[in-house]
Amino acid sequence: MIIIGLDMATKRTGFSVLKDNKLIDYGNIDGNKNDDFRARIKTICAEIENLIIKYKPDIVFIEDVPIIKKDMHSSTSLLFIMQGYILHMVDKYNIEYNLFMPGTWRSKLGIATQPKEGAKQGTVDWVNNKFNLNFIYKKDSVKSDDNITDAIGVACCGLLR
Repeated sequence: MIIIGLDMATKRTGFSVLKDNKLIDYGNIDGNKNDDFRARIKTICAEIENLIIKYKPDIVFIEDVPIIKKDMHSSTSLLFIMQGYILHMVDKYNIEYNLFMPGTWRSKLGIATQPKEGAKQGTVDWVNNKFNLNFIYKKDSVKSDDNITDAIGVACCGLLR
């Protein structure tokens, strides 16, 4: 079974690919090269489509977007646009998908969910221990690997369902 895990962000989206429970690919898809959020989303989603074409996943697991009513005109709105684009794409390729809220997938893996920064470091530590990797977490840094480790965590949670 081939699984793609996604941690959506409108500047850098983390992805992971697992085949028969083994991590075979991971990384960040960078949309930062363009100031226009529509162009960034288009760039990121084109790269996700390339992953779908390359790996032909059986299922895609995506971190869901929390609904925050007071925040509907900022980054949350952009994530909803991106989520719609990705859901259209997986439907286009007839691929099953599941969405997991951040606290849900972390809880299923036994990762503390509070505070947010502790949860991100906890996910990095969990992934490093499980796959013998050396990812780092640096708050608000492009050198941080938290998008990648979140994508791996989402995919691993999907395996538990």
